[in-house]
Amino acid sequence: MVNIIDRKFLVTALALMFLLVGAAAAFAGGDCLSGKKAAAEKMAAAQAPTSFDAPQAPGTMATCPVMGGSFTITEKTDSAEHNGQYVYFCCPGCVSKFEADPEAFLNKATDKVTSK
Repeated sequence: MVNIIDRKFLVTALALMFLLVGAAAAFAGGDCLSGKKAAAEKMAAAQAPTSFDAPQAPGTMATCPVMGGSFTITEKTDSAEHNGQYVYFCCPGCVSKFEADPEAFLNKATDKVTSK
């Protein structure tokens, strides 16, 4: 028969073990860090401009003026220059839509960033 002190010790030890295992699993999996990174990327994407005063380097976040989605500019990203503004597109289909009526898309997209 187990006495009361042994039961309390056993319960405490098991609770501590579960806490430690859970903390180790979260640390090993990077849940906290990956969650913060995902939140930071989401915030950067929400603030990505649709036009720029100068050409942008790969790795810069931009928003497609046609579809409205944010993406990272790469060497292969389609772009256009209109009235001194550099615009980047999520796909080739958006380029033709933009070129058909650039003013409609540039007026809709009021945010721009100056060159760095």
